[in-house]
Amino acid sequence: MKKSRILATLLCLVFIFSACGKDGNSAEDSQPAYSGGLDEATMEWTGQGGAYKMENIELPERCQDVDIYGGELYYLVQSEPDINPYHILRGDRELGTVERDYNMEFCVKDDGIYMLDVSFEEEGRRISLNKYSLELEPVFTAELNGMYESERYGYGDVQSVKISGDKIYLQVNQTELLILDSQGQLTGSGHLPGEGLSLALSEDGTLYAAGETAEEQKLYRLDGETGGFSQAFTCPAGSLFDGGDGSYLLLLTDDGIYSLDAQGTASPKVIWSECYLNPGSIYKVKAEGGKFLCLGSDSCYLLTPAEPAELQPKTELLIACMDPNGMDMLAARFNAHSDEYYVRVVDYTRDMEASEEEIQLRLNTELISGKAPDMFCFFSGWISPNIYAGKGLLVDMKPLIEADEDLSPEDIVLYKALDYNGGIYVMGESFYLDTMAARESDFGQRYGWTLEEYRQIDAGLREDQMCIYNLTRELFINSIIARYVRYAVDWSSGDCSFDSPEFIDLLRTALELRETPEDPNNMVFGPGEPRVAAGEQTTVAVFAMYVSSLAESEQMAGCPLSFIGSPTPDGSCGTDASLNTELAICSLSEHQEGCWEFIKYMLMNANTDRGIMPGYPLLMYRPALEESIAKAMADEDAKVKMTRADADKLLDFLDAIENLNDYDKAIMDIIKSECQAMFNGDKSPEETAKLIQSRASLYVAEQS
Repeated sequence: MKKSRILATLLCLVFIFSACGKDGNSAEDSQPAYSGGLDEATMEWTGQGGAYKMENIELPERCQDVDIYGGELYYLVQSEPDINPYHILRGDRELGTVERDYNMEFCVKDDGIYMLDVSFEEEGRRISLNKYSLELEPVFTAELNGMYESERYGYGDVQSVKISGDKIYLQVNQTELLILDSQGQLTGSGHLPGEGLSLALSEDGTLYAAGETAEEQKLYRLDGETGGFSQAFTCPAGSLFDGGDGSYLLLLTDDGIYSLDAQGTASPKVIWSECYLNPGSIYKVKAEGGKFLCLGSDSCYLLTPAEPAELQPKTELLIACMDPNGMDMLAARFNAHSDEYYVRVVDYTRDMEASEEEIQLRLNTELISGKAPDMFCFFSGWISPNIYAGKGLLVDMKPLIEADEDLSPEDIVLYKALDYNGGIYVMGESFYLDTMAARESDFGQRYGWTLEEYRQIDAGLREDQMCIYNLTRELFINSIIARYVRYAVDWSSGDCSFDSPEFIDLLRTALELRETPEDPNNMVFGPGEPRVAAGEQTTVAVFAMYVSSLAESEQMAGCPLSFIGSPTPDGSCGTDASLNTELAICSLSEHQEGCWEFIKYMLMNANTDRGIMPGYPLLMYRPALEESIAKAMADEDAKVKMTRADADKLLDFLDAIENLNDYDKAIMDIIKSECQAMFNGDKSPEETAKLIQSRASLYVAEQS
């Protein structure tokens, strides 16, 4: 009976969205074809590629690159806090260190270790190719400065290094080719047959240049006698890599690794789905001894040939993504971790020419046809996940959290804000905050203020002062009125209340507000916190992405701040929290236990490092958040040195937040269009509220 009601809801959803856009092929059609692999019934191999065991390689901390030679892994590891020196490891053993400011290439060959390095010295930038023995003893240093025609790309002039016997090929400024001998001496130069080409060596040492298009790529072969390039063949689109282990060349594609012969014929070697590997951010592959080393931006895998009997079948979990937003990399890490489940990501935004309505229609149509995913990954700003939750399409995760042996409600940050009608239907790895700050001396330590307070404060200000910086009617609608939607709409019942006294009061405030737009002729640059401290404006917008964001605002203000958020009708907490990833479990899934294992893995294995970002992330899993805070407090190079008091203030603030951003584009479009008539003087706030209620009621009811 429950599934019948859900299917009825879906039929309605499909009807709604079919009116908004033309039908299209399913997103499944644009994804790689997955077939074959291990037959669980017979334990026989039916895959297109080979059978491989996957080993997840735990990279050393701050590892910048990895290579394989002679069955051993070599690591290039960055020092901390300074880049210098680099540590070179063979397995667990450190070979030594090298003093370089920046490394651009690291590869291990029969005759030694090659590193393309950049150093910044008083006389300027120095680019060099350095060769070491396999025990890291210096062999030669080739100074590359002055060898090529131009230096237009800064320290990235040299894009690629290829070593073939006694020849070293360097790609410079995309189009130039340098040829060095085995001692690093320049022996020749030339030009590549176009820009943006990548280089690869065939198994016999022939140099190829590849130019990729959407459907295929042309490969050009270097003539060793003339030094010129000629077109060799075309092959499917993908990243070209050096050949080896019987493969003339290797081709990395969305669905696997292929072997290319000398005529450009592609044969599958590894199909990702057949070895339960999500490619994620894999950007480098190397074949050696029948194995494949696959390196991603935050992961590394070693694929070893295996007999079917050695392989463990896994249950596939499908995630339908409105925006992947790093989901591929998360799935790749989980797949390497789990012996029972394999997560596959389907990106419904892959066809970027499709409208939001068309993409939504594709998903709903597939749900109707029995192709329900196991999980949804929603994208904020499209349709609200609460629509799906209200119609029984999402699993309430609150009982799963409460029954879990490894997690408790106290472990989930923003637990109160996640609640929708008594249940928790979406979860994320990290989040950010959208709030407003004012002087604590003016407001006290609290987390909200009322519309009436806003009006009174604004009425008492001088002409040169402002309550909310750069306030316009559009901003008022997008931020303050938008927050009312969560109170006004009940997706479960199909009711809404946009004609209430509270909403009319919001409209009247928007109509009568004193706009304070930024003067285009005298733009105020720099942070607004000092202006708040000086009394020039009452509040400043704070967009918090890191654990130190609030402390940074207070430091810039030079005084304690109260993070009151936007004014609300009742003075409740006016700060919105937004999940960077909104992950939900589909109630039609037959593998809900596996879905919860994936979500739990996401929470409990969050990355607490700063990485390339300027701060440490705000994480949903409280122990991970506290670790992130501890790292921020211990970081001597941080822009803002957090104190224990800063940390306590942040944690208290997070516990007070009640609202998860629930932006529904369709409803906001209705509000904006009707408010415009009110701003033009054609409608009163009461009339506008009535029209919004009529249109919104129809929209909400259609989806019930």
